[in-house]
Amino acid sequence: MANYTDTYSVTESYKEPAESNHRTTTTTPIRFRHGQLVRLPSPTSQGSVSAFNGYDAARQVTSTGRPLGLSFRSPKGFLVIQTSSSHFHVPTHLVSSKRVSSHEPPPPSSNSRFQFPFSRIGPIEIGPNFKSITKSKTATGVWCEPKPELITGQVKKWAEVAKVETIRVPGYWYNSPRMKTVAGAPAQPNEKVFYHFHAGAYIMETAHPNGISTPVITGLLGKTKSVNRLFSLEYRLSSSTPFPTANPFPAALIDAITGYNYLISELGFEPNNVTVVADSAGGHLALCFLRYLVETCVLPVPGAFIGLSPLCDITSSHLAAQDSSLLFNTDVVGRLDEGLLAWAWKSFAGPLHDDPINGPTKNTYLSPASISSDIESTISFKGFPETFLVSGGAERIRDAVRTLKQRMVRDLGEDKVTAYEAPDGVHDFLAFTWHEPERTEVLGLLSSWVDRK
Repeated sequence: MANYTDTYSVTESYKEPAESNHRTTTTTPIRFRHGQLVRLPSPTSQGSVSAFNGYDAARQVTSTGRPLGLSFRSPKGFLVIQTSSSHFHVPTHLVSSKRVSSHEPPPPSSNSRFQFPFSRIGPIEIGPNFKSITKSKTATGVWCEPKPELITGQVKKWAEVAKVETIRVPGYWYNSPRMKTVAGAPAQPNEKVFYHFHAGAYIMETAHPNGISTPVITGLLGKTKSVNRLFSLEYRLSSSTPFPTANPFPAALIDAITGYNYLISELGFEPNNVTVVADSAGGHLALCFLRYLVETCVLPVPGAFIGLSPLCDITSSHLAAQDSSLLFNTDVVGRLDEGLLAWAWKSFAGPLHDDPINGPTKNTYLSPASISSDIESTISFKGFPETFLVSGGAERIRDAVRTLKQRMVRDLGEDKVTAYEAPDGVHDFLAFTWHEPERTEVLGLLSSWVDRK
């Protein structure tokens, strides 16, 4: 224990499903070491499904006054203390937190250090983001140059209101274990490629191999025989008060257009050979991206779309009494209408969040699966590519994904929409290597689907 500078007793509390009033509480020691984040066993893990729910946002401040935080996740058997990619936030799910170490914290310094209620750890470095390329042994970063003339119509107007500009953004090339290709090499004749948008609620995570979506990338490339490389876009992340307001919608959408133009215009991939792969918030971005291409025709629509637990309703329309978003307290994410996630959608929507005409309850870009009457009567998926939707039977957005599937089948036909709902799957379970056997089964289904095209 001599290597650890601070120890905390963290009390985790969660409710059983809505029909029960029982509440379970457990306490786990968390030990922090200077400059390092650590994993410790968590007794709250139950099988392959996390017992966490109801993440709350909390503000952490460094000794210099800069906002920072921690991100708590609960994979099988572990409580993970993790930094986010660009902004630091605190989905704490902590009922109480108390320092229990027997010694005083080190004196303040000019270095950036966390202030966890009664002490500090650090220094902590901010991870990869859109501002630069971070070197890696398993992926190679490249820059995508902007093309402002591709942004037009209503999205251009929204960008002007949000003061969002078209900029160059990076992305990372990943190779399959079967073939090594030079990053950014021109497309070979009839070559297929995956174009990926990572998870992270639009406020955290990264396309870099440090990101939570990397197991999705490596899993697909390892299983799919007809695709040997994947390009993952490092799109801009959003934030708002108490952090600096930055990159609201349509920033990430504009970046997605920039990355796609790089693939088909600079490298020469045929649009029909591009399969968009996106998980969680990345799935939401993919739906925005595809809608924009269908509506504007500025670039051809890609050949296929794989949506993994795609976020598709940032309103409260799926919060009925028996909806999965309220009943499923065993997901790895909390309710979408409170705490960190409510803050995330507000940060992402930006000026449109409270817009009575173009806000989330009426905007088909922001909430394509909303069951509000305004979206229900106007939403269409005609022109979208052939789609494979994956979701979990134990995830909070299960019912929203079901609505999305129904609407896509209505507009595209059953032969163009494949859907698989893993009975015990949590949100974005392909990102968790411990989530077996569901993960391997679904990777097999997806690879076969892609290889048949």
